[in-house]
Amino acid sequence: MSLGSVIAMGSSQWVVDHLGWQWVFWGAGILGLLWTPFWIYFVRNSPCSHPLMSRHEQELLAPNLAIKPKRNVPWSRLLRCWRFYPAILAEFASSWLANQTTNQGPSFLKAQPSQNV
Repeated sequence: MSLGSVIAMGSSQWVVDHLGWQWVFWGAGILGLLWTPFWIYFVRNSPCSHPLMSRHEQELLAPNLAIKPKRNVPWSRLLRCWRFYPAILAEFASSWLANQTTNQGPSFLKAQPSQNV
């Protein structure tokens, strides 16, 4: 789970209570627009293409940035391996639980008499 999701889930109830439900969406959009220039300036496909990197740093990094050829995934071998299926099951269960917690959790808590959601 990403840090942004944790912060958004934790702060959205406060935003709804104090500013209204529309501001959850407006706030996310505004934060995205504020974040975009920093992302465009600082994020590059390669460290050597960054404008703040000196020529000396580029020369130090160049040997470590060689592009390695991609290997094909051995799908038939993977599908015949019994260890693959518990991993798939664990990923499915984890995703299902995260989805249920996110989507059904607030309704469940609201139905509890001791919770004020």
